[in-house]
Amino acid sequence: MQKTTDEDVAKILQKSLDSTSKGLKLFANSLQTSGLEEAIPKYRELQTVLTQQRLWSENKGRKELAPLWKEIAQQSDKIYQTFSSLADTMKILRTIDSLSNPQQASPLRAKILLAIFQPKPVSLQYLTTTLKFKKETIATEMAKLKKEGLVETRGKGNGISYRPTKQLLNNQMK
Repeated sequence: MQKTTDEDVAKILQKSLDSTSKGLKLFANSLQTSGLEEAIPKYRELQTVLTQQRLWSENKGRKELAPLWKEIAQQSDKIYQTFSSLADTMKILRTIDSLSNPQQASPLRAKILLAIFQPKPVSLQYLTTTLKFKKETIATEMAKLKKEGLVETRGKGNGISYRPTKQLLNNQMK
């Protein structure tokens, strides 16, 4: 079995990134040509009108309209969930090119930053086990990341857990 070299991985990564870039371009173009941007002011008007109508129906006690309001809310929630998840993802990706700070880059730092992008905060034990570095080494790097405002902690003593700060999630590195 042949060992994969860094050069092999870089070539595969380059192809993957090129493909992703092309896909995102197509997606951005389709959003622009769909007229979605031009529709946003109209949806804001719709929001205002529907809010006024909802308040009117509530004020007048029009209970028979309740199922229609519920249906509008449910459909709006489906659209919101789709767009907000997409927006959250794109918010991070829009500055992916400035994710690392070359002056402070280290293999451990990069591994830690990757490891803390979890749905829930992660413990020092999790990082030690996952990254296979000594607890003290990771704790030192985590202290630097905290001082830089890139991670925040919860808990005390052995119960400390870490998660990315909003600054890191927004990729506003120092």
